[in-house]
Amino acid sequence: MAHHLSTSFSEAGATISQTVRKNAKGEKKPFGKSSITDLKKIKRDADLYFLAVPDDAIATVVKAMPAVKGTVVHTSGSVSMDVLKKFKSHGVFYPLQSFSASRPVTISAYPICIEGSSLQVTEDLMECAGGISKNAYLLNSEQREIVHLAAVFANNFSNHMFTIAEGILKDHKLTFDLVRPLILETAFKAMDMNPVDAQTGPAKRGDKKTTARHEALLKKDASAQKLYAKVSKSIAKHSA
Repeated sequence: MAHHLSTSFSEAGATISQTVRKNAKGEKKPFGKSSITDLKKIKRDADLYFLAVPDDAIATVVKAMPAVKGTVVHTSGSVSMDVLKKFKSHGVFYPLQSFSASRPVTISAYPICIEGSSLQVTEDLMECAGGISKNAYLLNSEQREIVHLAAVFANNFSNHMFTIAEGILKDHKLTFDLVRPLILETAFKAMDMNPVDAQTGPAKRGDKKTTARHEALLKKDASAQKLYAKVSKSIAKHSA
């Protein structure tokens, strides 16, 4: 998250005066004029501070961070803005996307969810978001948490299914390349149709013989077998 935000803001012409990291090991090209590991040495006159850290680390960072003049925001989808109330000017700047350091992204096409501690902060963050994305949304903490929950199903859970599929194929000395086009078509359908209308497969058709055979093939992996049965049941319920 920090890497991609830094890249996007730099390309948009923003000045990144400093980055703070847990450690500088392996850092080849730090963003900003300086890169430090000690929060006590943070510059206190910047306009905007991003806490691009894991959700469970936000409160710890806030506690250790000294008072600053600018606005402090976190980038989490599930953590309330209230965790930042130590700072007079604070908010949330949540890009709704999955980020991996090794894969380039185009944030300009991604939704950015904004919440501010005041009208002025909100307006400033919306303007900031508009500098790197065409899709900025005002969402409060409760709405953002719902969006994050939906995102977990849409992204994290679906990717876990890909992992299981890859494992099944590897166990039988087959390549994951066989299902890559299917994954792409599934994603394209979700963009063009309502997901419930795009649903296919044996559970959708009520093909109990096929689902029974599939469950039998998974007998050596009890967790995958149970998952298959539960998801199939859920698909059947939504398709009824």
